[in-house]
Amino acid sequence: MKFKAIYFLVLIIVFASCDDDNVNLSNISDSASNGAVIELVSTTNNTISQEDAQGSLEARLEYRDDENGTLLEEMRVYVTYYDLSEMSGDSTEALVEQEILFETIAASSFIAGENSFPVYDLAITADQFLSNTNNTSTSIAAGDIFTTRFELLLTDGRIFSSTNTAVNGGLNIDFIINTEVN
Repeated sequence: MKFKAIYFLVLIIVFASCDDDNVNLSNISDSASNGAVIELVSTTNNTISQEDAQGSLEARLEYRDDENGTLLEEMRVYVTYYDLSEMSGDSTEALVEQEILFETIAASSFIAGENSFPVYDLAITADQFLSNTNNTSTSIAAGDIFTTRFELLLTDGRIFSSTNTAVNGGLNIDFIINTEVN
């Protein structure tokens, strides 16, 4: 009997606390804005060999926004090196876990893709990963990772990246791509 009384009291409190006449739900959609995403369409290579420091990240990226791809001003590409191996090599000169602006790609560098959205074919060689993070072929080892992060600057000044973009129904949204040393 006591349990039913407590249950009834909780229900009354819940329903009473949910009643607020000052909430206008129609204003939520008016003030919300759509963002932009970068979708990883394909990768043809995404490894670096420890033995000869060869390899690359080669990926096709598709840009999408609420205006069929017209809001993009530029895409910034950042690279970070993570020394995750227990090798005896010397990475003291390397920029470990420090994000470096690798390149800025203008919207005009994108081309129309199969789905009528702008696409860009990104290629970062092993030499570019190494030189941009102050690494050498002797300072990397199997298990280390180079992370590539994308940031989208829109024509209205908004910026979208992995820090402020949620999952979007069915797209392979990758603002970050990891390239492993093996």
